[in-house]
Amino acid sequence: MSNYTTILTCSRYLNEKMGIDLDDIFISSSMFSLYGDPLNWFRPEKVVDSDDINYVDYDSIKHFDLSLWPTNSELNLKKYMNVFSFNSRVEENLKKDKFDYSNCLGIHYRGTDTRNVCHTDFVHLDTMLESLSRELDANQYNSVFVCTDEEESILKIEKYIEKNHKDIKIRFFDHHRVDGNVGMHFTDFSKEDKILLGDQVILDSYTLSKCKCVVGRTSNLINYARIVNPSLEVLYQDLNSKHKSGVMNNTFSQIRTSDIQPFIFNWRGQFEKTCKTEESLKKIFDEVLVINSDEKNTKPGWIDLGEDAYFTMQFTKALELFKDDKKVLMHCQGDTAYDDYAKLVNDAKIYYGSYEWGVYAPDVTNVWYTSEHTDINGIQPQDENIKMVACTDETVWFVHRDIIDEYYSRGLSEIMTHERMKMGWGWDLVMNGISFLKGRPVIRDYAHQIQHAKGTNYDKVSAGEEMGLLWDNLQDDLKECISYIKGDREKLVKYFS
Repeated sequence: MSNYTTILTCSRYLNEKMGIDLDDIFISSSMFSLYGDPLNWFRPEKVVDSDDINYVDYDSIKHFDLSLWPTNSELNLKKYMNVFSFNSRVEENLKKDKFDYSNCLGIHYRGTDTRNVCHTDFVHLDTMLESLSRELDANQYNSVFVCTDEEESILKIEKYIEKNHKDIKIRFFDHHRVDGNVGMHFTDFSKEDKILLGDQVILDSYTLSKCKCVVGRTSNLINYARIVNPSLEVLYQDLNSKHKSGVMNNTFSQIRTSDIQPFIFNWRGQFEKTCKTEESLKKIFDEVLVINSDEKNTKPGWIDLGEDAYFTMQFTKALELFKDDKKVLMHCQGDTAYDDYAKLVNDAKIYYGSYEWGVYAPDVTNVWYTSEHTDINGIQPQDENIKMVACTDETVWFVHRDIIDEYYSRGLSEIMTHERMKMGWGWDLVMNGISFLKGRPVIRDYAHQIQHAKGTNYDKVSAGEEMGLLWDNLQDDLKECISYIKGDREKLVKYFS
């Protein structure tokens, strides 16, 4: 699996960075970057039998290897999986398992691999089990899938689950495993057994990709699972590792569904739409808060502020209720309609793993901040549906806690009050502006389009006057950034140089 993952990353480098046609790559046992320089793959005279391989030192970190905990961008390798596809035997093996893993928690424990041959810091099984138990307590999983190279670990995990989580089903394949201090790939197997082991590790990794979440540590098995399923949530147990060898970066950017706190703002005339949006989001999140300003329509659990509560009072209430353990505030206006919030939330998580955005939003109809007024061409994201924009609007958007923390650090909570800016013009400019100042992308996903009602029911003149008062009280660097948002938006590129 490590060799296969390396082939995928090297192929992308040769194809996209070196301009080499994939049809010109010669496949042989000597193509693995672990045993030879990938720059020789397209030179037929360099293709040799495995016994004749000359080991070559080259800068694999710079060109080919993945980070210790790769980003989604690094793992964007599906194109190359199609080029280097599995054979029919492996594909048939993958199709045999019909179990539903959608609510399954995976655990990958590398037992023997790290005892004497340490790629990264060793993580003890007890640490894994403690993390597994916390996750089972916090979320309603129905099963656990175990992937490990160590026979004894299967027995320990089984015993632990039976004792502490009796209602949880435990699954694992009848694969060959070893005991002791020697890793499986350093053990002397026959050629036929090595083929079988290869099939088994692919099946384990592919099954991890079908789980809702995985507890594990640095591994190409998890890397491959994330290539297959970019939205896979991973609880890496070695994030505090100080091991630096072969490491491109020592961080991991991830947003989980449980990290997002959703809010809906309802006001007069939008009750039915708000209820529909609430119903959609409750299928995704354990809790959805509706902040309501319609005194004639409400529901149990809604937060009623009265009809005098326009956007600012509602948004400041959302900020007040934003929980300390959440990373992202999601906000939806009540006068909107959309039929696939599950996909939108999932994509918000995926693209955070790729871009580490400060603000993420879908496309929205009937707003001023259209593509014509906001798209930035100076930075081209790798995904065709993603565009860096000057301002996302504040109709449906996801705002990262880092941006909200900076809002408070700047004292803006004392300025952006209901008394000063009741209508709420400027919240989007401020949050997007802060994101740029922190060097965090503001992106719009054109694969999603929210249907937004036409017109407004508030006084635009008053809103404009309030916006002017807000402007007078902003810090100079934020004023400069907002002037680019409203004017020459291509200058916003400077915050990423």
